[in-house]
Amino acid sequence: MVQGDFGMTNIAPVYSYAAPAGNSGSTAMTCSLGSNGGGATCPQAWFDLSTNLMKFNTAGSTPNWVATPAIFLGVVDETGTPTVDAVLSEPYRLNPYRRYELFGDGSSGAENLTSGTPTTVDGYQQYSTLTVNGSGTVLQHTQWTASNPTTGLILYSQNPVLVINSAAIKADGKGHAGVAGSTGAGGNGNIASCGGAGGGGGWGTNNGGTGGNRLAFFSVGNSAFGGGSAGTSGTPAGGAGLSAGTTGAPDPRWETFVNCFGGSGGADGGNTTSSATGGASGASGGAVYLRAPSVLLDSTSFMTANGNPGLQGNVTSGGTNDCSGSGGGGGGGSAVVAVGFFTNKGTFTASGGAGAGGTSGCAVNGGAGGNGGAGLAFSVKLW
Repeated sequence: MVQGDFGMTNIAPVYSYAAPAGNSGSTAMTCSLGSNGGGATCPQAWFDLSTNLMKFNTAGSTPNWVATPAIFLGVVDETGTPTVDAVLSEPYRLNPYRRYELFGDGSSGAENLTSGTPTTVDGYQQYSTLTVNGSGTVLQHTQWTASNPTTGLILYSQNPVLVINSAAIKADGKGHAGVAGSTGAGGNGNIASCGGAGGGGGWGTNNGGTGGNRLAFFSVGNSAFGGGSAGTSGTPAGGAGLSAGTTGAPDPRWETFVNCFGGSGGADGGNTTSSATGGASGASGGAVYLRAPSVLLDSTSFMTANGNPGLQGNVTSGGTNDCSGSGGGGGGGSAVVAVGFFTNKGTFTASGGAGAGGTSGCAVNGGAGGNGGAGLAFSVKLW
């Protein structure tokens, strides 16, 4: 191999049985290829699984696919200086058919998010390539509700994934909604799947609510447990929710991981005498499952499924009457990466939300909410 044998393109290859559409973007079709390109247009690459051939198109939106021997070595993340920030290597001996099996058919297309705003998708996405780039650029799923029980984000990408420049793939607070505060007894949190359990609500002359329980993987009879205890007059503070665990979990290397949502926190115990409304509980974390040959999460970026914190109870005018209790934190959801190589420099968490502190300065102080249990945040190497 000599220098002239190497080239580059800013159009990610596609691995499929049917030819992709031609690339019509003038910017995407023009870039320097180095010494072997001579300033020619970027090739758009397609591995034709029906003929076992790599093919290139340089004709733009009216493609002319020409068989061209080539192997893609990786993706380079380059700053504007230019400086190489990171190199995402392609896993060694990952053949095109195994790539198609492990990382999907690319039918969701190429997703290059740079909007500076949230983009919401749900369920199973099979991207040919995925980039989430820039401050405020967020890929997220909708909040879980009984009428719209989202499966969370299930993201496959045939090519290496970049999450860079303060971007985020987030499911914070996208599980069960928190429970509103009231002047009476606190409401119980909603049950989790296999994420962290919710924290209990604090007492405020009325008992707080119990945090949402969690389920074990493939639990016989779907037994639920672990929600934070409710605050009472004897123990005003709500209890902490149980953190998630992987005991009995399916192997995330060979099958789509069971996305785990957290349980929402228990609400406050309000104060009937003073009509002080208690603090609401925190929503639980949702779920992200990302599967790709390589993933870069740079030092300023996020991949998180955290529970939201509870809110503090209220005090009546002047702060002289009895206080209400505070809400419990939501349980963490799940953030799971199944990958050949994971370069993790950023924030990769599924933390439980903090319970709000107790209210004070009243004849009877309100109890604090309990912390939500941590969810699951881990990566697994595919080979």
